[in-house]
Amino acid sequence: AKCHPFFTGKQHILDIQGRVDRFKKRYAKAETAAASAEAAKSR
Repeated sequence: AKCHPFFTGKQHILDIQGRVDRFKKRYAKAETAAASAEAAKSR
């Protein structure tokens, strides 16, 4: 189809890297919280 972005050359490039960084940051916070909770539990 002539109106599809691939054929018209009007494709949008998404910033996937920013999303990955946000996920890693969130996961790191959850991981450290879980580790500290486990350490407190074992005391």
